[in-house]
Amino acid sequence: MASAVQCMFYVASVTEQANGAGVVKMNAVAKGPYAEWSQWTPSGSFEITSLNADATQFFRDNLGKDVSILVSPATPEVKDES
Repeated sequence: MASAVQCMFYVASVTEQANGAGVVKMNAVAKGPYAEWSQWTPSGSFEITSLNADATQFFRDNLGKDVSILVSPATPEVKDES
């Protein structure tokens, strides 16, 4: 069994809400170098809203480009006991 799954998406749009939050919409890649690979995951969408300006800018810089999303089990945060 796989311990993680790599997903290939392209950044379809980046918009901004009135509160300054960036809204990023991505769709699964099923073309170009990923056409054969995508036969196993031919469709899908992913949307995030972020108040992190640097994160939103990353997606603006990659608008229309392919990006990779790695999905793996979440691990609990390590709490500082000091």
